[in-house]
Amino acid sequence: MTGWSLAVDFGTSFTCAAWQVGGGAAEVLEIDNSRYLPSAVWLDPDGQLTTGKTAVSQGGAFPERLERLPKRALVTAEAILLGEETVGTVDVVAAVLRRVAAEARRRSDGTPPSRAVLTHPARWTAADLDKLRLAAEKAGLPTPVFVSEPVAAASWYAASEDIPDGGHVAIYDLGGGTLDTAVLRRVGGGFTVVGRPGGDGHFGGEDVDEAMLEVVGGHAADLDQARWDRLWSDTSRAGNRTRALTRQDLVLAKESLSRSATHTLYLMGFDDGIRVTRRELEDAVGGRLDASIDELVATIASAGLAPEQLSAICLTGNATRMPRVSELVSARTGQLPRATGDPKTVTALGALIAAGPTAAPPLVSRPPVGQTPVGRPAGPPPLVSRPPVGPPAVGQPPVGQPSVTARAGDGSRVPGAAAPGSAALFRGGPRRTGAHAWADPVPPGWPGVPAAVTSAAAGPAPGTPPPGTGWGGLPPAAPAGPRQYAATASTGPTLASQPGLWKTKISRLGAGSPAVGVGPGGRPTLFVTGVAGRLHAVDLATGHQPWALGLGNGGSSPVVADGVVYCGGRPNQLLALDAATGQPRWVFHGASGVDAAPALSGGLLFAGGWDGRVYALDAETGAVRWIQPAGGWVAAAPAVVGDTLYVGCGNGLLYAVGTDEGDLRWQYDAGGAIWSAPAVLTASTGQADLVVVGSHAHVLHGIDAATGQARWRRPLSGGVYTAPAVDPEGIAYLTSQGGMLTAVDTRDGSVRWTRHIGGDHANAALAAGLVVITGARGRLHGLDAATGTSRWTAKLGGLSDASPIVITGLPGLGASALVAVGTSAGTLLTLDAETGNR
Repeated sequence: MTGWSLAVDFGTSFTCAAWQVGGGAAEVLEIDNSRYLPSAVWLDPDGQLTTGKTAVSQGGAFPERLERLPKRALVTAEAILLGEETVGTVDVVAAVLRRVAAEARRRSDGTPPSRAVLTHPARWTAADLDKLRLAAEKAGLPTPVFVSEPVAAASWYAASEDIPDGGHVAIYDLGGGTLDTAVLRRVGGGFTVVGRPGGDGHFGGEDVDEAMLEVVGGHAADLDQARWDRLWSDTSRAGNRTRALTRQDLVLAKESLSRSATHTLYLMGFDDGIRVTRRELEDAVGGRLDASIDELVATIASAGLAPEQLSAICLTGNATRMPRVSELVSARTGQLPRATGDPKTVTALGALIAAGPTAAPPLVSRPPVGQTPVGRPAGPPPLVSRPPVGPPAVGQPPVGQPSVTARAGDGSRVPGAAAPGSAALFRGGPRRTGAHAWADPVPPGWPGVPAAVTSAAAGPAPGTPPPGTGWGGLPPAAPAGPRQYAATASTGPTLASQPGLWKTKISRLGAGSPAVGVGPGGRPTLFVTGVAGRLHAVDLATGHQPWALGLGNGGSSPVVADGVVYCGGRPNQLLALDAATGQPRWVFHGASGVDAAPALSGGLLFAGGWDGRVYALDAETGAVRWIQPAGGWVAAAPAVVGDTLYVGCGNGLLYAVGTDEGDLRWQYDAGGAIWSAPAVLTASTGQADLVVVGSHAHVLHGIDAATGQARWRRPLSGGVYTAPAVDPEGIAYLTSQGGMLTAVDTRDGSVRWTRHIGGDHANAALAAGLVVITGARGRLHGLDAATGTSRWTAKLGGLSDASPIVITGLPGLGASALVAVGTSAGTLLTLDAETGNR
């Protein structure tokens, strides 16, 4: 056979390939009688990596040996844990490419391809492409030509549509695990990327599947809660297999709803069927879809264009089969998007067109030089190891951190001193229990306290930064004037049944939770940040909002202490705000993409960002104390005990560094990206004893705080986005992908119980033997901490990924303990923690 080319669209959930002999017609390659090869990889007992349908089938019974999303693993970890074996992510991806190459060679009489073309997200960095190149070489492919996925898709559409030279095309690619958006300009026979490629590395068809699970789980729970719980708590091999088959049925139901308005599932134990509707699924995933269209519009704007100036908007990726996607794109842009009946094959076929007849494609397949891809910038070099600086000092737990525990003489752990404040969480913030015990006095006018006339709140007191530039050439902190930030009174309606039990309208909330502190008039106040970057102050007794402040396009959950609210703002800020007025005390410019709550200890504020740096600032002035590169993006809140800071990164490493200078004390490889804050437990001496953290490699780790060595590792049902909440007995509660809530004994890593609750982004909150957690279909669960059985379930009136917080110690309210939680519809409400009632 003459020379031939192989193009591979290595997808998050499925991989598609096309081959072409000489200048002939391109054909889609079929493997296992399908155009779509599951990207999953399974490690068999003999140490061999198995791919495709066999991997999916075997992984159903042995999920601990399965990597369902190797593409995501490639850019978030160097290695993952499969069973008891550590396997490099390059090797995992190479197994998928090797399978494709073998089938293609079989079709070509054993002749290897003369050219390989691999597609990739436009936001991938050079380091990501290097990993993919190495995987291709290990798979026996020639050095690959890289073509970005939007360029490949645009090339396919251009071959069949009239897109003029100089015209612009927007690509909306919603695949199995990621969203990618880009604008391209046609130049001669090819395309170049213009503006800033956008997207969401954690939204795709897999998340739509999870939304379907929430919908079905809600109906199943209404029919037989106990039977549904047994289905998801059975840890036997047969139970694993049953859950895998159930998930396959859910995917088929999702695909059916792309064609029909209703679908009925017949799951094991539910012989009468469970009927779901397209409207239910669209409602369940509506907030994420709306945000994805926001990303598309922002990407178009970054190219200096309005939607009407585009020649076309093209849809690719299997998840775009949902009719709602086309409806939303059309409504927001005024253009009817172009789509095909087989959106997955578009990218593979288009890659052959884009690559052209030579080995180097005449187009730009990476972001323009000088631009930072949206979503996950490349991180700087890793921390440099330095000698330890003595043992951690013993002191008060830092604000915004877990109220750490001490080990008693019998080996059990007991609560440590409570911190004077509580951190809000973003994808796993720093608190340990999700509870806040109010210890400050309540002011006149509080329910049950005589009212008094109070003077107006004092104005802002901005700190004055030192002259010159900050460490590493970044600008120093600078005070902000009222023209830059304006805190306004909120007009959201509030309904209150009695003091402390209320519901109020604020901006749409994501995976965060409120913080508690002293607000206007000295009154106990909730502070919460919406996904659009608006920070709200909400009176705990009434739900009234005395002020709200825009932080830019996004922002972190806050930390509150001594009348100051600390939080991250977009695009590159850390702020200290007066809790009474919302006016800035200081603003530090240069901390890029701080999405997780900062930590406060010893007069220093610590935060990490998507720029791959860890920042330590003077909490009073905002001046830089130190900045350290971390080797990977930081999306999780740090934790502090004594003089040691613990921070997890996207490169899968957990660092322990000194708070004074940022010197590295040890690092631990968690095997996968760390999206959630660590929980730190202390010994009876007050020194840190154990660090508990989850990773995207489906593992919860117990790490010796002094040495950085693993004490135990607990495999979980999926990747971890949430921080462990640890009770006084040392039991950690956290959810993993797939919505499984697990109770783990931190002494040895053993599992106490599991329960399927649906959600996998919210942290649990603990109070008096109770675990409070948001779950599927906008439900808030109160579970018995010892057994996992339900005490109560409350409907929130909207879907929620937000982490609840429990508040105790406030007199004169309608409950001895309150739960505060928000929804994706923009509602913040409180409930009685004992009953779940409002």
